[in-house]
This record gives sequence, structure tokens and C-alpha cells, in this order.
Amino acid sequence: MMGGWLPTSVTIALGLLVINMIGWGSWANTMKGTNGWRFESYYLTYAIGLFVFALLYQVTLGLIPNPITGLNSFQALASATPIHIFWAFLAGIVWNAGNILLVAAIAMAGFSLAFPVGIGLSLVIGAILSYIVRPYGVAWLEFGGLALVMIAIITDALAYNIKGKASGEKRQSQYIRRGLILSVILGILIGIFDPLFALSISGVGAIDSYSAATFLTLGAMISSFIFIPIFMKKPLTPGDQPTSLSNWTKGKTSWHLWALLGGFVWSTATVMNFISSPVAGVTISYILGQNATMISAIWGVFVWKELKGAPRSAWYLIALMFILFIIGIIMVALASLLAK
Repeated sequence: MMGGWLPTSVTIALGLLVINMIGWGSWANTMKGTNGWRFESYYLTYAIGLFVFALLYQVTLGLIPNPITGLNSFQALASATPIHIFWAFLAGIVWNAGNILLVAAIAMAGFSLAFPVGIGLSLVIGAILSYIVRPYGVAWLEFGGLALVMIAIITDALAYNIKGKASGEKRQSQYIRRGLILSVILGILIGIFDPLFALSISGVGAIDSYSAATFLTLGAMISSFIFIPIFMKKPLTPGDQPTSLSNWTKGKTSWHLWALLGGFVWSTATVMNFISSPVAGVTISYILGQNATMISAIWGVFVWKELKGAPRSAWYLIALMFILFIIGIIMVALASLLAK
């Protein structure tokens, strides 16, 4: 059941979806402000920020009566069933496992490998699982678009393989290989997250958008204090030595603030997506949300210069990746739109 504030026009909803796209594609830039801090430590503070700011939106915007139902978020939550709350919490745990690997892959191989491969693969897996559960849409457009996204993923991986070989540095090649492996694994995990999360917001007893964000991030925060100590003892990054929670507690104040900012940006983007989709429509929200991956790739390629020194062939492949990914996303979105 809907509860809490919703944008009152399509124009406002579209503006919020643009914020969503930029936020999902940009939050990881806050890692750049924590150079010298282990990514595992960054992630713990980031995960706290995810929950704190999602909850903050629920106790502010969520308290405004919904224009359709007249209910605020907590009134709507009172009518939700425990199983719907559980699905959101469980989805947060699954998503978090994948997102930790995403941060690790970014730390090793950069934005423009981790996001297109990892998040792109999650899109493909999530769409296929959703189609199996509930076939809907123009099949040739749906699977044609997914095929283009897969080709874009392969193209991106090839570009980084060329870069790694051209560098002549064994460690860089090792980082790229490990980053690619983690990207594939995180793609599978986040791909499973999508249909799980859909269970929490659909059917009788579903939870509202603000509650969905709160319980999703609660699952992420709690599971971080289980997953992260494991990765501290058994580092994912080649060459890193085992560490402990003291690395986190002794982090500079500025590092914690950067990590909290990352949590704020992601939670803001997510809430904006959740509350705007019913107003702007699923198709446009899908296109803008999924193209956040391209925003991340733009940061990596053009701002952080991740392809600096790479052969021209790698640049051509990256350009092709951008084109194929965007066309693929549009095709998948149109598959649902044209089925109506």
C-alpha cells in the first residue's frame, strides 16, 4: 500500500529520476576521498549511512500523507504483512553481498570495469528471472536488448584485457583479472536481488516505498558487520594483508564523512527511484535508473582516466560498449511498454 509523499507531477518525477540516475552512478566516487583506508573499513561506515539516511527519509518525507491513499509511510507499514517486510530485509542482505564485491572490484580494477560488467550482468540475470516467473513484454525486444547488454559486457571485459596486457605490469593484470571475476559474481548476486525485492512491494500486504528502502538498507547494514570482518581476515585484494575492525575504528574523521556521504547519495538516489516510478512510469524510470551504469563508466573513463595509456583498440571497444549498453537498455524498456 502506498504511503508518504509522492511527486505531484510527471515533471517533478522525471527530475527526481535524473537525480536517481546520477546518484546511483556517482556514489562510489566518495571512495576517492579515503585513499589509504581499506575498502572494507570504508564499507562499514557507508553501510551505516545507507540505513541512517533511508530512515531519515521515512521520518520526514514519509510522514507526509500520500496524495492517493492519504496515509503516511508508517500507517501504510501497519497494514503490511511480515513476509513482505522479510523479503525486503532478505533482499538487502543479498544486494549487500554483491555491493561489497562491487566496491572491491572498483578498488582493484576501476569504475568502468566493475559497473558495466557487474551491474550489467545483474540486469540480464534479473530480467531473465523476472521473465521466467512472470512472462511479460515483447520477447524479441526483451531478449534482443539483453543480448546487446551481454555483448557490451564482453566488449568492456575485452577492452580491459587489452589494457592489462599492454601495461606490462603483472600486478595491474592481476587486479583486472580479480576485478573481472568479482564483477561476474556480484552480477549474479544483484541479479538475484531484483526478483526478491519485487516480492516485498507487490501483492496484498506489500510495503510502501519508504519502508522498502528502510528495511532493504537495514538488511544491508546488519549483514555488513557479518561479511566485512570475514573479508578483513581473508582479503579479496591480491597482496593485502589481513586486518581487523581496528582499521575501521582508527580511520580519520574525514574518511568516515566521505563514506557517510556515499551512503547518503545512494539512499537518496534509491528513495527517489522508489517514489518516482509510480508517477513517471516504469519504462522511463527503468531507462534512467539502469543508465546509471553509464554514468559510472563516464566517471571512470573521462574523470579518473582509467584507460590512460591503453591502446587505441581498447578505446574503440569502450565506445562500442557505451553504444550497445544504452541501446540494449532502451530495447528492454520498450519490450514492456509495447506489450501494453
